[in-house]
Amino acid sequence: MTEKSAQEKLAELDQRDSNAETVENIATTGHVASVGITVVSMVGATAKVGLAAAAAKTCAAGIAKAVAGFGGPLVAGLAGGMLGGWLGTKAGDWFMDTWGKDHAVSGPTDIPACVGHHIVHNNSFLGAIGGLIGGLIVGIAVGALVVATGGAALGVLAATVAAGAGGLAGGFVGGAAMAIGSRWASDTGEIHEGSPNVTFEGKAVARVTDPVICSDDPGEPLPQIAEGSKIISVNSLPLARKGHKITCSAVIQDGCKTITADKTTGQYGPINADMSVTEQSIVSGLEVLTALWGAKQLNRAANERISQGFSDPVDAGTGEYLDYRTDFHWPHILPLTLKRAYTGRHTVSGFLGTRWLCNWSQYLEFDSDGQNVTYFDAEGLCPAYSTVQEPYNCRNLLVPHYRLTGNRRRAVIFDEHTQQGYIFTPVSPGARRLRLSAIKDRNRNEIRFLYNGVGHLTNVEHSGGLRLRVMCGPEGLIYRVSDEADGSELVRYDYTHHGDEWWLRDAQTRFNGTLHYTYTEQGWLNSWRDNGPTHFHLRYDDEGRVVATGTEEGLYNDTFRYFPAERKTEYTDATGAVTTLWFDETWLLIKQRDPLGRITEWGRDEYDHPVSIRQPGGRVTQIKRDYAGRILSETDADGRKREWQRDAFGQITAYRDHRTTAAYRYNSEGNLVHREVNDQKWQYRYTEDGQIKEVIYPDGSREQWAYNAQGSLTAHTDAAGRTTHYAEDRWLRLTGVTDAEGRSTHWQYRPGESNPHEKVSAVIRADGGAETFRYDGEGKIAVHTGAMGQTTRYRHGAFDLLREVEDAGGQRIVCDYDGAARLTQLTRSGNQRWRLYYDAAGQLAGEDDWSGRRTVYRRDEQGRLAEKVRPDGSVWRYARDEFGRVTTITGERQQLRYGWDRYDRMVSAEVYECNDATQKDYTLTSRITLEWDDRHRLVAEEQDGQRTEYRYDEAGRLTGTKTADGETQREYDASGVLTAYRSNGHRMEFGHTRAGQERSCRYRPEDEESWLAQTPLNHAVYIQEQGHDACGRTAWQRPGAERLAGSHESVASWRPLGEHRYAWDKSGRLTGHEVWSKTRSEQETRYRYDNRDQITSVLRLNADGPAQEERYRYTVNEQIAESRINGILSQHDYRNECVTQAGDSRYEYDACGRVIKRTEQKRGFRPQEWRYRWDDFDRLREVKTPDGEVWQYRYDAFGRRTAKRNIIRAAWKQNHHTVSEVRYQWL
Repeated sequence: MTEKSAQEKLAELDQRDSNAETVENIATTGHVASVGITVVSMVGATAKVGLAAAAAKTCAAGIAKAVAGFGGPLVAGLAGGMLGGWLGTKAGDWFMDTWGKDHAVSGPTDIPACVGHHIVHNNSFLGAIGGLIGGLIVGIAVGALVVATGGAALGVLAATVAAGAGGLAGGFVGGAAMAIGSRWASDTGEIHEGSPNVTFEGKAVARVTDPVICSDDPGEPLPQIAEGSKIISVNSLPLARKGHKITCSAVIQDGCKTITADKTTGQYGPINADMSVTEQSIVSGLEVLTALWGAKQLNRAANERISQGFSDPVDAGTGEYLDYRTDFHWPHILPLTLKRAYTGRHTVSGFLGTRWLCNWSQYLEFDSDGQNVTYFDAEGLCPAYSTVQEPYNCRNLLVPHYRLTGNRRRAVIFDEHTQQGYIFTPVSPGARRLRLSAIKDRNRNEIRFLYNGVGHLTNVEHSGGLRLRVMCGPEGLIYRVSDEADGSELVRYDYTHHGDEWWLRDAQTRFNGTLHYTYTEQGWLNSWRDNGPTHFHLRYDDEGRVVATGTEEGLYNDTFRYFPAERKTEYTDATGAVTTLWFDETWLLIKQRDPLGRITEWGRDEYDHPVSIRQPGGRVTQIKRDYAGRILSETDADGRKREWQRDAFGQITAYRDHRTTAAYRYNSEGNLVHREVNDQKWQYRYTEDGQIKEVIYPDGSREQWAYNAQGSLTAHTDAAGRTTHYAEDRWLRLTGVTDAEGRSTHWQYRPGESNPHEKVSAVIRADGGAETFRYDGEGKIAVHTGAMGQTTRYRHGAFDLLREVEDAGGQRIVCDYDGAARLTQLTRSGNQRWRLYYDAAGQLAGEDDWSGRRTVYRRDEQGRLAEKVRPDGSVWRYARDEFGRVTTITGERQQLRYGWDRYDRMVSAEVYECNDATQKDYTLTSRITLEWDDRHRLVAEEQDGQRTEYRYDEAGRLTGTKTADGETQREYDASGVLTAYRSNGHRMEFGHTRAGQERSCRYRPEDEESWLAQTPLNHAVYIQEQGHDACGRTAWQRPGAERLAGSHESVASWRPLGEHRYAWDKSGRLTGHEVWSKTRSEQETRYRYDNRDQITSVLRLNADGPAQEERYRYTVNEQIAESRINGILSQHDYRNECVTQAGDSRYEYDACGRVIKRTEQKRGFRPQEWRYRWDDFDRLREVKTPDGEVWQYRYDAFGRRTAKRNIIRAAWKQNHHTVSEVRYQWL
């Protein structure tokens, strides 16, 4: 079997389909529309006089998220991650309500990944639906405050940067306040394949294009690694690292424990959005909530409410400070969560004093005549309902996602957003107030709230088995929450008594850390601090509006200026960038001017829902909604339309756009049981409590999951019958994984001074190797020690920003940030710096690499890259069509052109070149055409006249490839593992272990009878068998020959051709490789490493010859400083990042850092010189060798080499038959 080349694999990856554009368009509407929505109107459905309404704005986790990592040359990827991607690329508030999550998605790191390492999806959808906070809603009805959150969709602030290098549970600071509880990672699979001949820690190294197994995207082709290193390749494919993304939007969550690599990141293929089209549609439909306000505060609510948030969680209209926290979270399918929200200038009645709302203290309250009832929810919404007739069945049209049912003895509020019901019962017989007594989902999971005789909350019980004890003070405030099973404390609250008010002073949590608060004399929160270096201050004017925020480190030192008469607010961030916002008479956002002067405007219907968005440049998106404000259709400026249908519970039942038609069906519990997308069908089955237990894929294959009574995952069985077992503790943290072969890995969470938040303290592999972790006071990774003692140290600063990393070899990387928490500089040992520059809107404007080479980025009015100015002054210019698709990239002498069909599929890619850069008289040099089927799968590609056709099975797996030279077929087992490969009469068969690892490889001729007749003296065929150690690493390989049935009796049934044996240390590093003949060891290779897992010694022992030895020494920046091979010393010199001298070879570079000349000077010989020429897009075009030969190279639009030609032959070859031209066809 001939494996595809690297360029071939990269080209295929680049052609994969992606939902990113569709999701982005939906998200644009939802997020931007959600910014600043505030509804103030009268409610005629109740007898309450003057009940006011204000709209809440929310923002889904997927766009509020702001990620950044650190280290090495991680520049473009870091900057891209920090930019955010929406309308100013400052998307998201710095305010982090989900700090310290144990299962945070990894950010980019320098840790290589291998086969078997886990991948995760974030919970953007679940977070947006389950933890959606109705932003910026303020007003009081019967003394209850309405609270809100700021708007990330405006994209005017930098988001908080998360530490990525150490990875693990810490290292990723969750996005903004509006995404409370939505930053948890869900393990969805693992890397499936890797390098055939390069391993780290005993596992095949993962590369870009390698497939992964992902439960969220189980179809074919399998998802592939799409991000990788820009400078390190394995088998000519970019190295993949922890934190890199998969085409399905998953992220590599694990990595090597003892090996580090570079920190650059490049994207080599399309990546799906974090949410599916359906999920984003749901979220976008829920992003605008309406709320009702108390009659007594109608005028005040109409004048005060605004829903515009910035990096600081400050209401830009009223100037109120907003603070959201999650103090406890048990991630059951019906999560048990304790979360709270600061209410600004208003006092509230709840379990956490007079300044904080709590989701356990929501209630219903009837009017004195019992004709109407008001619901005070956890986010501060206060809708009122008519209760004249029982049983109730009514909605408030301003908050239609809540439906009231039941009666006065047992009333139920059903929330369409969460698909949960909140059950309320009277505090006492005949009482006007009904307190929360239970929360139920549609799968009959339940959380019960128990009270004592005086009405104080005493217990919270979950049907999954978790029971909490609550201790309240005499005033009814919660002081302690503990685990009933062992009495351990989970949450502790302390208060300050001020007059008639109780203010929350300290919040100490077991898993999320501690926060301390101070207040002004008026009760306005003026500072908070954690147990780390974060100490945040606020300053107010006389009217109680926040006018300044800041920290001692200079982060978020922002100011606000209010112009009530003009209904305008000016926000100046810590870098001096100014954003201006205008509002209508009801304080709804109608216009925004960003720091670059770009204008965005919103139009609204009679219910104040956004129905049009005019973006910078004049492009307008039209939105149609139903009575509940849910999006029914969206039409962009080019007339493209997206449509949604929903059932009575608000769940999407159908979706259609210009390339996708989808239908969804649910059971009576609201679980998705049938999904059909473009005529492909999936079926789903669930346990009684609503957990997925089986998926049936379009090809009929099945996957199954099993759980215990608590709801913990205990087993997963793939379509081929391979079962993996899982163990979790009572807090639903993963403690063990045992694969189908019985190999186990265990996780420990031992608390202590070095692990205050009880995160992962140790990982113990099947061979006994253990790596350990220590954390700082805020639960951020401080020390990681590998199984062989390799130690890496981390230091975090305010807002958990990574400040410094020191590896086991003493290399230090220091991270600097600007006032908006954007990474501006990386400084490493030797005083080398990588700098990042931003424009006023926070978009990456330029960067200087380690060598001081500067790249400048210029953008169009919509923030898209328009020009890239390279270090040598050359410019790449980008042109786009009306749909925003790149149509040309123009260099100095070359131009890449791309064609698209109406389904956004690339149908052509061409290369044009010109000899004279001033004339621009282009000539076509390469053309690729692409053909697609109805399911958007590539079925044919023509490369400069050479045609390749592709076939797929029902699961979407590639089963056949056809070219003019023949045809190949692939066969798979039910789970998608390759079992056979056939090509032009030849067949390779693959056997696998119970865990799915390759066990054997056999060659067979397709026609054995003819083959036997043609080879009468050789009737044996190739076979290779291999075994694995306790950790699944290759332990031995035995190639040999196997006798075919019907062959001559003199042919042995099995002839071993030798054996390869491999040895590994506890960190998974290869330490030995032996090659055996039948009777003895022919060769042995031994490897030694330093504390940074760099090879320092290679010793080769030969049975019939002298030993050979290689030794290596490295610089503090991990570059080879010296090599000694068989006693011959070779020194390596560097200028910044570029090697200038390596042994006998000297190198010269151009302004872009590309090698242009190599001179080899061996003692006693004349200098030998090679010269290299590159094209506009950094592709090698010409090589001149020392003997006078000249080779030229051509490439297609994807950068794949299509031909190489010898245009000048060396004199000594003139009379020889030598290759003068080679052409390539990529499959």
